[in-house]
Amino acid sequence: MKDKTVLCPECQNTTELENEIRVGDIVECPHCGSELRVADFDSDGKILVKVIQEEK
Repeated sequence: MKDKTVLCPECQNTTELENEIRVGDIVECPHCGSELRVADFDSDGKILVKVIQEEK
């Protein structure tokens, strides 16, 4: 079973997601507003995310 908790790499806050997610999905951190892309799931089913860098 997959964990539904995401740790934001920007602000280090955790967020519980309500919906099922897949690799490639985009979620927004409700604490700092960063956009995060689901990169993978680790062997324990935890969600691994990367910050989407905005082009300037």
